[in-house]
Amino acid sequence: MWPLEDIPLSWILGAAFSVAVVIYGLHPIKAWQFQRISGPKAKWLVGNFDAFLTGRGMHLVFMDWARKHGPMFKIWFGAAPVVVVTEPELGRLLILRNGQRLALRGAPDLMTGRDQKLQTSSLVAIKDKTQHRDVKSAWLPMFNSASLDASCSLINHCAEQLCSHLGKYAADGSETDIWRDYGRLTMGVVGTVAFGVDLHTQDEDNSKNSEAAKTLISAAQTLFTQNPFGGNLYSAILLLFPFMVPILKPVARFFPDKEMRKMAAARHLLYDTSEMLLETARKQAAQDGKDAQKVEVAASATGAGGAPVSLEARKQARAVKPGSFMHLLMSSSHTADGSPFTDIEIIAQAFIFLLAGYETTANTLAFTTYSLAANPDKAAKLVEEIDREAPEGDVTAEHLMRMPYVEACIKEALRIYSPAALLGRQLGEDTVIKGHTIPKGTGVMVPVYAIHHDPEIYTDPEVFKPERWLEGTPEYAADKHMAGKWMPFGEGTRVCVGQRLALIEAKIALAHVFRKFTFTLTPGQVPLQTECTLLLKPKMGVFVTPSVRKEE
Repeated sequence: MWPLEDIPLSWILGAAFSVAVVIYGLHPIKAWQFQRISGPKAKWLVGNFDAFLTGRGMHLVFMDWARKHGPMFKIWFGAAPVVVVTEPELGRLLILRNGQRLALRGAPDLMTGRDQKLQTSSLVAIKDKTQHRDVKSAWLPMFNSASLDASCSLINHCAEQLCSHLGKYAADGSETDIWRDYGRLTMGVVGTVAFGVDLHTQDEDNSKNSEAAKTLISAAQTLFTQNPFGGNLYSAILLLFPFMVPILKPVARFFPDKEMRKMAAARHLLYDTSEMLLETARKQAAQDGKDAQKVEVAASATGAGGAPVSLEARKQARAVKPGSFMHLLMSSSHTADGSPFTDIEIIAQAFIFLLAGYETTANTLAFTTYSLAANPDKAAKLVEEIDREAPEGDVTAEHLMRMPYVEACIKEALRIYSPAALLGRQLGEDTVIKGHTIPKGTGVMVPVYAIHHDPEIYTDPEVFKPERWLEGTPEYAADKHMAGKWMPFGEGTRVCVGQRLALIEAKIALAHVFRKFTFTLTPGQVPLQTECTLLLKPKMGVFVTPSVRKEE
């Protein structure tokens, strides 16, 4: 045996480093804290992260775990333990009580400068509660009922453009990817309803604006391909070694990999578009003044002599004119010090509106159309309701109130294909969950997709049954009913702020499309292949052949 003094120092340091890495990969302190909570077996260093690299979608992996490990279990994202809760009521309660989103180490941690400021200033990423409340308050007037009523005519116009486009495929008897067709519709709606501009996303392919529109949509599509738990080499390293942010951030800035460059190019194109929309709004504001934000209806909640006016008039007085989103942000300020929103904050909100307004509604419409095409009996009931309540012309808010089956079809598609497959929060304080004390700062996940497919809650969960959302039907009676059983838009302070617009847009679009066309699925799409990156989406698209059922 060698005397200690004869062993080279490099050997000693190497051995010490190796032992330190082995111990670190076991995460002994955190493992001891969570030892009483069961879960899928974690591997050294990577934890359970490798389960997401098998090709089975993240939403399906969590559903497998939920069925095997029950209402509460733990998983490891590299060095980070996360508690997963699959009981609907408990999961919803945790989401409601904890407003800070779960943010695992990843791509946003590697951003610097303006990129980082824009990413952390958007409504979905703001951590400070007061700032989040201020920004959310600026968004909300766009989505009150009067503002949405005022936007219906623009949504109808975009839906008519889509029908004109689909009519060409019907005339040729050719197939189309309806998912991407809906994407052009939804981006067009965002442009007109939120920003008051035509983004030309539904123009003819050979028009002068079509290439710019294609580039904009392509950038949005690119960003939704990003894996939230990695996606590039640096993000994967951060999941395993989160303390390396200060080291990796400057390295990634000067030596980004291919995936980082692709995502950065897409982000910057949308940032540039958002900045252009801000400049356009400023020019418009200079011409029209602040009053241009209001719809030209009742200006106050009182009539002549101060007499109260109707509830409808008071509602209309709160409406904002379509296209006023940037004006709302420009006229908003922080409650803490009265300072106006910065350009960075305004551009960040426009960026998120463009992204979220495009993808989520397009996915919902595509999944609903797929489900109806795969179930002709359900499509027939939908068409019967549309023909009875809104056989021609614009579809209004009053029409929608009389079309419960249209809403039920969308709700059922959102159940089966929930856009947000997972909800994540960070505990704001030590919390007792099912008898276990979970430390402050621990991540908690609620697997919405798994809840939506739980046979203990939903009878035949894989079957498309819109009737399960209509009270008084046998399908409704067969399911269990509880808070948290349906959460496609999230819950609590971080719930999707634009869900009302998304639902109205989806209903109007479906009414237009299905009163004019029937759809035949291209063979080989049942069951539909899906994938889950930032959102759940069709993996290969949704291909249908439209056929004209009647002329409007």
